[in-house]
Amino acid sequence: MEGQAVGNGDDLVNLRLVKAWLWWTLALLTVLPLVGMLVSTKYRNPEFHGKASWLTFGRPRLVHANSVIFGAFSTQVLGLMYYLVTRLCGRRTAKELGGTKLGKVLTEQTIVELDSAGEPQLSHDGSTNALIWRYRRFKSGRS
Repeated sequence: MEGQAVGNGDDLVNLRLVKAWLWWTLALLTVLPLVGMLVSTKYRNPEFHGKASWLTFGRPRLVHANSVIFGAFSTQVLGLMYYLVTRLCGRRTAKELGGTKLGKVLTEQTIVELDSAGEPQLSHDGSTNALIWRYRRFKSGRS
């Protein structure tokens, strides 16, 4: 580290990713409380939504509570963690794009294995290997 200038870490942070997470937080915290308003109206006036079973008080209440907790607050934490961890550690976060590049590589590899004429050597986890073998048997008519 001697002789190297240490920056403030902003050049390491993927600000586009952080802003995306925080914009989704803002969007979810704007929309999801509206479900809470509908739930509170249903609580005060039980006939508000009609008699549909999926609109009884308990179901929209759980949708509101879970979506606010997991949808809004988890996106906020993830956005701030991408920023804070990068700044505090002085290193870029691994797989900061959510594994999209890895997903593309694995998808291309799996498509080749699904469509190959011979028996491919599979190196995935057990469930993925089983799905590939099942698909190949189904495709060949040997279900």
